[in-house]
Amino acid sequence: MDGCRTSTAFFVILLPLALPGLIAAGLLSFLFSWSEFSIALNLTTKETYTIAVAIASYAGENENLHGQMAAASVLSTIPALILMFFGQRFILGGLTAGAVK
Repeated sequence: MDGCRTSTAFFVILLPLALPGLIAAGLLSFLFSWSEFSIALNLTTKETYTIAVAIASYAGENENLHGQMAAASVLSTIPALILMFFGQRFILGGLTAGAVK
């Protein structure tokens, strides 16, 4: 590592070691914020609804649109499933990186 610049040391040594933890933290924070309902229900307007609040708006006073609610629920899980599929090895590596072996 003699003569190595700080930026090269960061990209060659530090970033590969920290990457599983960074990806695991990013994926978990995305999944936890994706399913947040109560804060989004109280702090958003009709123009800025999140997916969960929009799905809940299908339930009316006199009629519940169960088919549309079920279809929207399935479609809203697709981005989270795709992220978890591609990031599952990073989640496992990031969660077990600090474990005692």
